[in-house]
Amino acid sequence: MKQEIPKLDLSTFVSGTDTQRQDFVKALGNALEEFGFVSIIGHGIDRPLSKAAYQASADFFNLPEDIKKTYENRLIGRQRGYTPIGKERVKNHSHSDLKEFWHTGMEGAPGLPDNLWPAEISNFKYDMMALYNALHTVSIELATAIELFLEIPVGSLSKMLDGGNTVLRSIHYPPSTEEIPGRLWAAPHEDINLMTLLIEASGAGLEILTRNNQWLAVHCEPSEIILDTGDMLEKLTNGLLPAVTHRVVAPAANQSSRYSMPFFIHPAPNTILQPFKSPRIKASHPPTDQTAAQYLNERLRENGVLTVDFDPADDDLIDFDD
Repeated sequence: MKQEIPKLDLSTFVSGTDTQRQDFVKALGNALEEFGFVSIIGHGIDRPLSKAAYQASADFFNLPEDIKKTYENRLIGRQRGYTPIGKERVKNHSHSDLKEFWHTGMEGAPGLPDNLWPAEISNFKYDMMALYNALHTVSIELATAIELFLEIPVGSLSKMLDGGNTVLRSIHYPPSTEEIPGRLWAAPHEDINLMTLLIEASGAGLEILTRNNQWLAVHCEPSEIILDTGDMLEKLTNGLLPAVTHRVVAPAANQSSRYSMPFFIHPAPNTILQPFKSPRIKASHPPTDQTAAQYLNERLRENGVLTVDFDPADDDLIDFDD
């Protein structure tokens, strides 16, 4: 029997009966414990909205390279705007990922970088922010369900998202006439953040590493959102909800682009990554004072994306680029 990640209907949690809500909470928690990934339907995001954002993304990546690079800002650690191919490399991996991407963050969030907007694509800001805001609503609903599963006070996780450095990353994996090392667009890695929502990737390639140490292909249908847990949520649950290793594999005949839009959900930068107190969570590690911003900087430096230390509470930026 072919193994697949579970598929759950979010509408049964948002507007269902008490029993339906309880069933959703249990199934969501169990899926994240076992796989770290789950497919979500009934999320309420209309397909025209996501299609418009994907088209705006493709329009940008089709611009000439010299124009795209005018939107690369090292002084904010590329946390907004454009990142060229070859800048991100998974820690301890010999090859850079074959992808370029664009970061869109929350508009007007105090202490966080301002968004950049390509003047060449007139509808880019509208389409990206429409999808960003819709995914943010879904993230709050899912965080609330996870709180109930963890048996922690409502708001313990969902309120962390207020003012969080959450980014919508628009990714272009380009076609290539040359051999791709290991046929990997993105090397095996775990996400840094709390959770990630992936809506409607344009092609196959995403694979997760199961508990049996086997690679399992994960397909994202147009009506689905793929949810996975990241390092920060693993820390906050002391490993109960693990960050699962995944990769993006290029097809053997790599003649077409792949587009993807993961929504990386982050807590507020000053959030302390100390495990929640809960009967479900085992005794925590020694107390930590590491903040979400500090951990993010640490991991992004390791990946080669961050070339400055960016602290929303500190105006000092230290450039690490050659």
